[in-house]
Amino acid sequence: EEVMDPWQGALPSLFAATDVSVKGGEFFGPDGKKEYAGYPALSKHSTPAMNDKELSEKLWKYAEEVTHLDFHFQI
Repeated sequence: EEVMDPWQGALPSLFAATDVSVKGGEFFGPDGKKEYAGYPALSKHSTPAMNDKELSEKLWKYAEEVTHLDFHFQI
C-alpha cells in the first residue's frame, strides 16, 4: 500500500475547506485504491458514525479540550 507525502495527505481537508462546490455533510478523501492515496475526491464510503450527531458533539468538545481553544461554531 502506498503512503502519501504530508502535502498530499492535507489536500482533502484543504479542498473541503476551500472549494465553493463542497456541501455540508460531504466527506472527502484520496481517490486512489481503497482511498489510501491519491487526490481529493468525494468519498464513496459511508458509515453510521459519519451522521451521528451525538458522536460529533463529543468529538467537537474533545477537540476543544485538547487544543485549549473554544470553537465558536454550531454543529
